[in-house]
Amino acid sequence: MRCERGSTRNGDTATLSSASDSQHIEDQLRDSERRFRVLSGHAPVGIFETDAAGNCTFVNEKWCSLAGMSAEAARGRGWVDALHPDDRQKVFDEWYAAAEAGREFAAEYRFRTPAGKTSWLKGSARALCRDDGQISGYIGTVTDITDHVVSKQASADLANKLQLVAAALPALISYVDASAHYRFNNQAYVDWFGHAREEIQGKHMREVLGEAAFTRVRPYVEAALSGQRVQYEAQVPYKTGGTRFVRADYVPHMQIDGGVAGFYALITDITQRKEAEQHTQMLLGEVNHRAKNLLAVVQAIARQTAQGYDPATFAERFSARLVALGVSQDLLVESDWRGVDLDSLVRSQLAHLGDVVGDRVVFVGRPLCVLPAAAQTLGLALHELATNAERYGALSVPEGWAEVMWSLSGEGPTRRFEMRWTEQRGPKVEQPIRTGFGHTVIKDAVECGLDAEVQLDFPENGVHWRVSAPAAAVVETHPFN
Repeated sequence: MRCERGSTRNGDTATLSSASDSQHIEDQLRDSERRFRVLSGHAPVGIFETDAAGNCTFVNEKWCSLAGMSAEAARGRGWVDALHPDDRQKVFDEWYAAAEAGREFAAEYRFRTPAGKTSWLKGSARALCRDDGQISGYIGTVTDITDHVVSKQASADLANKLQLVAAALPALISYVDASAHYRFNNQAYVDWFGHAREEIQGKHMREVLGEAAFTRVRPYVEAALSGQRVQYEAQVPYKTGGTRFVRADYVPHMQIDGGVAGFYALITDITQRKEAEQHTQMLLGEVNHRAKNLLAVVQAIARQTAQGYDPATFAERFSARLVALGVSQDLLVESDWRGVDLDSLVRSQLAHLGDVVGDRVVFVGRPLCVLPAAAQTLGLALHELATNAERYGALSVPEGWAEVMWSLSGEGPTRRFEMRWTEQRGPKVEQPIRTGFGHTVIKDAVECGLDAEVQLDFPENGVHWRVSAPAAAVVETHPFN
């Protein structure tokens, strides 16, 4: 019996021990559950747990705050409503793909609350496995990364805007690293050099600019890479694009430790401006030279006109000759001092004759453009011839007339310019006893100014004036270039 009792007593003892162990395990589980609830309730991230089918069994307070729903509402498939409609399929697909591959789920997606607030999250989940290896569920976290995503998007937007601005600017913009290799070039820079972008970025400045150009700008590059801001204007012989005047601004990219990571370069092509400045200087010198010449001509006119005339006659003739000089100057200014159309010059110098021009004064000649100095010389001569004809010669009587003819003959260096003034049916003409300013302008000035041969004859029926000069001294061969 004892054995039996003993046996019975031993069985009772084993049963009591097993019950005690189970109670202890249950107490531990409840304690672990309590601790998990406390920890998850104070966690800075959302925590969730699901069964193997993805039905929610637990969410903490942070998860509820992010989702904008209660824990009760999230149970089962309720948590799906927290997902942004545009991201739901993505989450499902990636979750299932992770489960199939036996790896941790990780993705970025959005929550949208019933109030319409959207949050960006970084979610992760790991499978919970039983002893037999079967998945019993999942436990995971969601972390609010909205500020990071917004900041990242803002940075991307800013970078895109800077790219658009850089592309729109007419200046050449680039970033060069500490080893003088290009790391960024805007579209204007790429277009200016005529290369594809990949042919510039990553290349050394010497390779892109050419040896001569790099040698020219190297001191400025070295100064910028030493931490100095550099501004300069220089004429640079580029490998492609030819020699150009540029204005450059190099701004060092300083690091926190004081080192130089590279520099930003802003290049402006000022070739046209420099050429305009040089052209302006040339024009100023030309204007100064021509003004002195014009003053000398005016002084000569004044001296010659004053000889043998009373003050009233001097004033009249001096004024008329200045007007003639001014007419030639006006034509030269209109053509930007490139030359004067000879037909226009003749008509303007004879305009004071009025209606007789085209009737009793005729012109015969091919279209020609004469040089500025020749226009001035011929203009004064024509004025004197017309004035004398109107006062004393063929144009002083109704039946008289005059003809102006010009032509070119020969080729190359021997090519000659010829011009004639012929009067007919005028009063009887006699050889002048003395020569005055008119003779000086008509003959001497033309001979000297145009390296010409001048014949001035006085037959009875009117004056004949003939000029023969090298075409190169009279005719502008490229008047519009």
